[in-house]
Amino acid sequence: MTADVSTVSAEPFSGISRELAALLGGHLLMGPLFGAPVLLVEGDDDYRVWVQVARSGLVNLCVLPCNGDEIKAYRKTLERIFDALSENVQLRGYALVDGDKYPDGKPEAKYVPIIRLGCHEIENLYLTDEVLQALGHSWDSACTLVEQKAGSYGEKAEALTKVRAIDRRNYELKPVIHQLAEILDPKGLLWTVRLGKILGHSRPSGMLANFVGDEVLSAVWPSGSQQGS
Repeated sequence: MTADVSTVSAEPFSGISRELAALLGGHLLMGPLFGAPVLLVEGDDDYRVWVQVARSGLVNLCVLPCNGDEIKAYRKTLERIFDALSENVQLRGYALVDGDKYPDGKPEAKYVPIIRLGCHEIENLYLTDEVLQALGHSWDSACTLVEQKAGSYGEKAEALTKVRAIDRRNYELKPVIHQLAEILDPKGLLWTVRLGKILGHSRPSGMLANFVGDEVLSAVWPSGSQQGS
């Protein structure tokens, strides 16, 4: 996969390169080469959210889930593949990570740069004012309802009763996100589906935009993205 050497050598498939090769044979390669960047995400929940956004028609993305920190290896492998196949250096995708990753600086990239959320992790987006408003709540009414219902959730009850005091941007919500969604969503949608639909409807604004972060906004919703119907 090195275009500027005269000696060709082979290497065995790894689990990552095998998966990428299968995907690159179809839409994932053709997308980045013809204008749709690949978006590497860290796990299944992130994938469920962002694939909803990609399906909305508002943005142009090919979403690929990675297994946590394996996103680093996926990104490096894609860098090598695009370096071998591309005739010029230009952006082909992004690797989306949580807001607490790479505190000492991100590695350089030619084709697939790393972008970070503006909050701790994707679950934090669910408690932004804009998402709560779509569910028919203010922050105060949401907290009141969670406090009222907390006693029905066993070992999760204590954490739920403290929701009013949390830092919505940086709190570790993963342990209680399913319970919060069950309490707050009147239609009972999975939180990933609900969040993906809201993000896919229009370019985020307000608190939701702040939690998404400028890097992700610019990458996923470039200037000119229009509001969905």
